[in-house]
Amino acid sequence: MKYFLFYFVTQIWAQNEECPVESQPVLDFGSFDCADREKNTKCFPHCENGFTIKNDQRFIKCRKVKQEMVWRPKRYNNVCEPDAPEVCPMPSRIGNLVEILDHWVSNVTDEMYGGGFSIKIGIRNPTPELDNQFYSVVLIFDQGIWEFDFIADTMRVSKQLKKSITLVNNIGENLTGVSQHTVVLTARNRKNKDLNLKKWPMTITAGLYKERIADASCILDNLADYSELPTIYTDPEPPAKNETCICKKGYFYKK
Repeated sequence: MKYFLFYFVTQIWAQNEECPVESQPVLDFGSFDCADREKNTKCFPHCENGFTIKNDQRFIKCRKVKQEMVWRPKRYNNVCEPDAPEVCPMPSRIGNLVEILDHWVSNVTDEMYGGGFSIKIGIRNPTPELDNQFYSVVLIFDQGIWEFDFIADTMRVSKQLKKSITLVNNIGENLTGVSQHTVVLTARNRKNKDLNLKKWPMTITAGLYKERIADASCILDNLADYSELPTIYTDPEPPAKNETCICKKGYFYKK
């Protein structure tokens, strides 16, 4: 009985001498490899497929500070950077089905962000019967978006440039059995300015990659004009040549 009690107490003490996983610094698109979580343990960064750590020797360490087990440094200054492909690939499927969900000129209740908009983009999956561990989406805009921060509901923004955004799938999610993939994007002006777009609604072309492309911005460098991208319409039928179709409220198609 005494031995059991001693073992039980030492186990509780050992657990209290570990740094909790949930308090590790946030590393977007990555995690930390740890042999254990005991005092003085070093944990090194590891990135997801398609990303490379900026400094692979910048570790975090489990410390005991004022009887509390904590990770140091408190602010982890390191990032998983998206890999640019050596040869710029074309998407497996390109579409242009965009639903305008909402937009606001300004936001007086938010001291950080100003005007913004939310949109839903749909792209048909060409091979829903196949399992895809990784997939990506590139969005090409007809005007500058550098003043906006974007949040996606079903994906994560991995790269943003003047007129393009690359998104990658969440860990554990795939497109098996999904006939059409949709992404809802919310954009907010990070300079706390009004919406202030040259034209509204904007035109957006979306491309689906059936692989992990964390930085697909190269597609802009290979095209004199983003409008040269072929468009595959999903619903309804595409408009006749040289006609503009506003077929449903909130749906806009290219000429």
